[in-house]
Amino acid sequence: SDYVTWQQVGVLFYFVATLVVLLEILADLVGIFGGMFKFSVLPLRPLLAAIGAINWMRVFYALRGTVVLRLGPRILPILKTLGEVYDFVLITLFFTGACTHTFYALSSQGWGDILFSTYRLGFLGEIPDDEHVDDLDWKSVQDIAFIATSFVFSVSLTN
Repeated sequence: SDYVTWQQVGVLFYFVATLVVLLEILADLVGIFGGMFKFSVLPLRPLLAAIGAINWMRVFYALRGTVVLRLGPRILPILKTLGEVYDFVLITLFFTGACTHTFYALSSQGWGDILFSTYRLGFLGEIPDDEHVDDLDWKSVQDIAFIATSFVFSVSLTN
């Protein structure tokens, strides 16, 4: 069988849930004993943020079988749709990578700023300001790349 069964997904989910519980216990211990050992909790904030988000998703997933307020029938189609979005994400990832590479070659900004600008252009439709143009010799090439990028993203997101 080439497909992942729901039983395998369930086993993976409970493995991840167990890992999250262990990370929560670790975070609680650090929170409790951190002040005692003069240990800074600041580096653990991304971990605590991820644990909080995962806990919300665990509650959301646990409510899929609930009949109260008809939550289960409302949640199941959402979970099914999220399971089928992988193809879309994969194709969009290649377009994002191509556009980020193009803008990185035409700009002197860092890759993080350019990736975020590409995300804003492709997914939010924000048009970049001219203040981000570093080299006026490449302005016309950057404008052509902007037009091509907006076209590629609009076509790929609507199909």
